[in-house]
Amino acid sequence: MITKKIRRKFENKLYESLSREEGKIAFRLRSQHAATRSYLSRFYGEDPNCIYCGQTETLAHLIIHCVRTECYRTDIRRFMREHRIKLCEELLGGALTEEQSVESINLVCEFLRLIDRKRTL
Repeated sequence: MITKKIRRKFENKLYESLSREEGKIAFRLRSQHAATRSYLSRFYGEDPNCIYCGQTETLAHLIIHCVRTECYRTDIRRFMREHRIKLCEELLGGALTEEQSVESINLVCEFLRLIDRKRTL
């Protein structure tokens, strides 16, 4: 059983290995508080759908499903395949080791940079 103390120790180690900007993004991604259209629609009444494909724009949609970002996610798909990750939540540090969590967050940060979303999350 994972206690709060163990989880906090793991998260502290995880964030120590990231830059301040990556840590901020990682926290927002892991807490599901990233500025996706579906998240913003809860506060500002915006359309929650992706402007490129019409699906609800969630983190999972951006990182795994959106047709616009397909060509940018080869490294993420490879990582998910190698570590048998099926859900976006797992990719963002769910049941991974410390090293795997750091690698996955770095991959996601690089992916967000490539699709020009890093500054908006």
